[in-house]
Amino acid sequence: MKKLKEIIQEKLVFNKHTKAKSSNDNANFLTFCHELYLYDSPSNHDDLKELYDLFKNDCDGIIEKEFDGNLISTNFELIFMCIVMLLDDDLNYTHLEQLGLTKYNGTNNPYDFSWFEEENKYGDTVLDTIQDLYMKPSNPKFVNMFERMYKIIEKTCTSYKNAIDGIWELHTKI
Repeated sequence: MKKLKEIIQEKLVFNKHTKAKSSNDNANFLTFCHELYLYDSPSNHDDLKELYDLFKNDCDGIIEKEFDGNLISTNFELIFMCIVMLLDDDLNYTHLEQLGLTKYNGTNNPYDFSWFEEENKYGDTVLDTIQDLYMKPSNPKFVNMFERMYKIIEKTCTSYKNAIDGIWELHTKI
């Protein structure tokens, strides 16, 4: 029975509405930091906890609410990938609107990953939706979240290239 309880606890997804604290939450946080190459120190621990909370609550489903189609990844994964691609190319978050276009001055292309290629019934891709969310002045929540995540990742990530690979591993480990 004890083993069954542990398995159930490991498989549960905890979000901001969950009242009970997961006994594996600290281990999951450490795995989160390890897989995404995020350096946890006393000076940035609270920032990483904030980022981890966004991971756990999947950024409040902010992209899927606007995308009229099926996402094959989480909202957090999509936003994280865009950010580390920009950082890996040494570009500011304001370059998000150029990501994936021929005028983009970096080497990373989100369309190399199937997550961003999915289209809705209007032919818009997931990346189009993300860029629209960022450029719409009517959606300051997305802009604030994106820019905050960018600043945390910029400050704490030790390897952007490895973090791109790490996001693929993370969903299999937590």
